[in-house]
Formats: sequence, structure tokens, C-alpha cells
Amino acid sequence: MSDLIYDTVIFDLDGTLLDTLEDLADADNYVLEKAGLPVLPLEQIREYVGNGVRNLMMKSVYGPEFTRRYTDVARLPEEDIIYSKFGTRYITAPDGTHFILPVSEEKFEAILKEFRAYYSAHSMVKTRAYDGVRELLRELKERNCAVAVVSNKFDEAVRDLCRHFFPEITITIGMQQGLHKKPAPDMVMKAFALLGSRCTRPVYVGDSEVDIATAANSGVDCISCLWGFREEAFLKQKGAVCLVRSPLEILDIVENGMDAYR
Repeated sequence: MSDLIYDTVIFDLDGTLLDTLEDLADADNYVLEKAGLPVLPLEQIREYVGNGVRNLMMKSVYGPEFTRRYTDVARLPEEDIIYSKFGTRYITAPDGTHFILPVSEEKFEAILKEFRAYYSAHSMVKTRAYDGVRELLRELKERNCAVAVVSNKFDEAVRDLCRHFFPEITITIGMQQGLHKKPAPDMVMKAFALLGSRCTRPVYVGDSEVDIATAANSGVDCISCLWGFREEAFLKQKGAVCLVRSPLEILDIVENGMDAYR
């Protein structure tokens, strides 16, 4: 271990170790259609994932422009809500335009709850490990490199997916009470605490802008992978400095550093 540049790898899950997009999209569109709302194309849902289930459903139900301003429907300031003579609820954006609220706060919470239940029962229908990931994990284990997973997916789903696809990863952390979601450093800090003395030179691996910010907020180097849910130009715009195109390139970085991938 002492010969490695990094002795610990903290992985994101969706878009990094697992291609979960189709199962997420199927669950999303199932609950949207059941609620009488428009279903969404796969590529649009791809843009929405990465920042937790609530954020995914907020964008799917209310739209990304609305969600950029409000992260919790239940906390909408009353003075920003306009009621038409028909009782329809609108909300004003900073530029003066109005967003219609297609469902109430209570209905949104019901949709979110149903998404969680449906996804929990269908999270492994189309999901698969990316090519090369299992080989990477084997090679990291051979080199006594510590590994953990941190994800904005709800904790039960993280544990179930890792138990099924990567039973060798024993430290997995998802959304749970008492921890702020990424890009806050809480999950990474908890992983460090659980890893203990094994973790002295960590690196973080993810596929999104949330992961870049998470690594920065946690004070660790970041490897951005290009097989996930974001494009290279977008990641560079968001501050990515080390990009890899295949999982085994991560092994090279763990052993030799990032210089060849900047």
C-alpha cells in the first residue's frame, strides 16, 4: 500500500460503478404517467440524476427552471404564489415569468413515496456494472487499496445494489438522516471515519458536477469518469481536471498519479 499514490478510493455509484439510468427512468416515468403527468425522454432524465431522488422528482414534476430556485415545494414563500380565479397555483420566477404548479405539495410527496417503492422493487432490472469496473475492484483489492461508496441515492437502495453487484465493498453510504447529501462533505467524512487508519491518501471518483464539488468540499483529489451521465465538455466547464475513459485508468492513477490524465 505504501507504494501507491492513493491508498483509498471513494466511489460515486450511479454513472460511475453502475449504469442505473434506465431503471431510474422507468421508475420516474411510471410514477409520472400514473399521476397523469407527461413522461420524459431518457436523455432528459439523464440530466436530472445525480443529486438525489427528491431533486430528480422535483425536476421531473415541476421542471428544472422551477427546481433551480426552490429545493423544497413545501417551503414556497406564500407571497410568491399567485392564485387565479380558478384556484390554479402559479409561482413567479425572478424574471417575472410564471410557473404553474401541476400538483400540490401533498401530491408531490405521494409521487416521491411511490417512486421510492417502485424503484426499490425494480432497481436491478436493467442496471449493470460498467465494463471494466469489476476488474478494477479486483485489482484495487490485490493492492490492498481501501474502497468505499458514497451516493445521493437513498441508503437502502445503495446497500441493496452494492450487496448484489459488489459484495466486496463493505462500506457504502447513501442518503440518511443526520447526513447532508453531496456535494456536502458529510458522506465522504463518514466513509473516512469508517475506514479509519486505512485511509491516509484518498481520491474521489465520480461522473458528475456534484462529484467534482463533493471532492473539493471534502479536500480530496477528484477523478471524473467519462462513461457516466455527463459529457466531457460539461465536466470541464464544471472544473474537472482529471478525466478517465475506462475504469482501469483509475488503477494507473492510484499507482502513478494524475499527470497523464490532466
